[in-house]
Amino acid sequence: MTRRNLVISIIIGLVIFVVGGGVGIMYQKSKTASISPEENPVYKILNSKLIPVITAYGKIVSINGSDMVLGSGEEMLNIKMEDNAPIYFFDSSVDLGNGLSTPSQKIIGIDKLKEGQEISINLEIDKNGKINGVAGVLISYP
Repeated sequence: MTRRNLVISIIIGLVIFVVGGGVGIMYQKSKTASISPEENPVYKILNSKLIPVITAYGKIVSINGSDMVLGSGEEMLNIKMEDNAPIYFFDSSVDLGNGLSTPSQKIIGIDKLKEGQEISINLEIDKNGKINGVAGVLISYP
C-alpha cells in the first residue's frame, strides 16, 4: 500500500467516524425529544375517568398564597392550589349537650393553612404537566 492510499484510507475512516457519531447523536436526541402531554401515556392514564383523584399526603413545608410545598421525609412536591379549592377539616368541638361531642365538617380557606400542618390534597395534572390542588383535607389543625 502506498503512502497516498494510506492517507486516503485514514481520511475516509475519519469521515465515516465523524458522520457515524453525528448520526448517533441525532438518534439519541430524537429518542429523548419531549412529547406533548396528550401523547404521554402517564398523562392519559392519570387524567382518565378510571382515576378520578390523585392524592398527595404530607406536611406543609412552605406556603405562599396558593403555592405550597408538601413534604414527606426527603421528598418534596410543589403544588399550586386552585383559587376556589375547598380545604376540609373535622371540628370535634361540637357539644351534644350530654358531655359528648361529635365531629363536624368545616371548610376553611387556603389562607388559614400553616407550615407544619398535615394535609391530604386531591390533585389534577393540567395539559402542561403541572400539578394543581383541587381540594384538601386538613389532618392537623392547631
